[in-house]
This record gives sequence, structure tokens and C-alpha cells, in this order.
Amino acid sequence: MKKWIAIAIAMALVFALSACKTKGNNNPAANHPGGEPGYTNGSNNQAATSATGITRRATSYADAYDQSQKIRDLMERRVSEACDKYDATLPEGDMGGTSMILFMPLYSLDLAFTATFDEDKADMEETRLAYSYLGWEFRHPAPYHYSITIAGTDGTNYFYDSKFDPGSGSFRFVSSENGEAGNFYEFINLGGGEFAFQTRSERLYIRFNGDKLVSFSYTAKTGEDERYAHDRDSIYPNGSGTGASWAFSGSADSYGQVYILEGNTLKINALPFWGERIVLEFTGA
Repeated sequence: MKKWIAIAIAMALVFALSACKTKGNNNPAANHPGGEPGYTNGSNNQAATSATGITRRATSYADAYDQSQKIRDLMERRVSEACDKYDATLPEGDMGGTSMILFMPLYSLDLAFTATFDEDKADMEETRLAYSYLGWEFRHPAPYHYSITIAGTDGTNYFYDSKFDPGSGSFRFVSSENGEAGNFYEFINLGGGEFAFQTRSERLYIRFNGDKLVSFSYTAKTGEDERYAHDRDSIYPNGSGTGASWAFSGSADSYGQVYILEGNTLKINALPFWGERIVLEFTGA
């Protein structure tokens, strides 16, 4: 229970720090009555997948984190709206659509603790003080390198290590428990409107034309023995070897989820909550 209380407090501190950095004109939504660029209140795909500067090169870890989450949100929203449209065409009570699939790509609670990291000394002192209230140790051992050490009350030691590459605008996050590697999260700006994401169980290759999302390949593994390793499989910082065939290779049945978008055609091959694997392909995405 104490651990979850600490997490809740830490998340509140993270959001508070983040809010302090996005007051007034620094918040792009403040100058856009319809919301932040790249988001929509309706189901217009063009609006839902276009964002001013979404393919820019990030200038700090915090900037890259923000960019990665906006790209992730755009991809998830594109899928969600397309699936809703498809499911609406099915007869009432037909469970053959996508409602039985849980699609929550590239979420990481641990990663959120690093959302405000940057090279501003005042910001980093705020972060250090905020985490020190919880008994957590924040360190900034080198430029664009940040870490958090947490001594758990149960004797478990947690370590979060984050790095940002200013040359590419990419970042890498790795966590460990008692010295053993845990989760990791890599966001790589490949240039030319292309990006790659990787976690222990997921890979995403996504491509934009300008600020418009035009294609992606996303896969998620399910078997613990088949997870990606933060050292062996790392793509940080330049994403060498990534692409659509890197994200999805072999048989679709070897993944828990496969989502592929090409233009306005979405292909899904995924395991539902229960029942047989669901395989769909439809246009209008």
C-alpha cells in the first residue's frame, strides 16, 4: 500500500512540475480554441492525425517525451476511431468486431516519472527536491543523462535510467529492480517523418507525410520468454535496422497483437479477452 501511495504522490508531483512548464503561451492548446494541434473533438481523420510540428526534432528529453506521447496518442486515436466506425456497421449484438480487444499501446507508468527531465538547472533542482520529499534520489550524472533511485520499504531497490540524444532527438529509458533489468522504452526519431518505438514487448514503426499520419506497423508479444532485451535489442540512438519489417516479421500468430495501417486500410490480427483470434481488414481508417 505504501508503494502505491508513494507512486500517487510522485505522479501528482510530476504533473505539477509539468504544468509549471506549460503555463500561458508555452501551452499550444492555449492558442487553439479547438484544443491542442493534432487533436480533434470529432472523428475527422485528417484532423485526428495532423499536428503542428509533430515530426520535428526534439530539443530535450522532456520535449522528446512529449513528442512520443503525442505520436502514440495519434496512433491510438486513429485505431480507436476506425474500429468504432467498423463496429457500428455490425448487426446489434454481433461480437465479431473489435470490442473484445484491449488496445493500449506503449503505455508506461514508470516512464511518466521522467516526463520533466531537461538541462535547465532550475527545473532539475525542482525535480530533485520534489523526489527527495519521497526519499527518492534524483541524479543528473552527465549532460542528457538522468536517473532516479528508489529504496523500497520492502527492501526492493528500483533504478530508473534515462538518456536523451540531442543529435537525433531520441530518448531511452531503462528500469531495474535489485540490479536486474526490468522494463525499457525507446523512442527514436529516424528523420524524414519516420519514428520507431520499442519496449519489452512492443515495437512500432510509424510514418508521417508532413504532419499527417500515413502508415504504421505495431506488434505486441505475449510470451514472457519472447520479450525484447534492453541491451541485445536496443535501437538507441539512431534506430539502425528499424522499419516495417523490423516491427512485424514472421507469422502474425506469433504476436498477441498486430495492427498495420496503410493509407486508409487497417489490418488487425489480435487475441481478444477470450475466444478465437480476431483477424480483420477494413478501409475507411
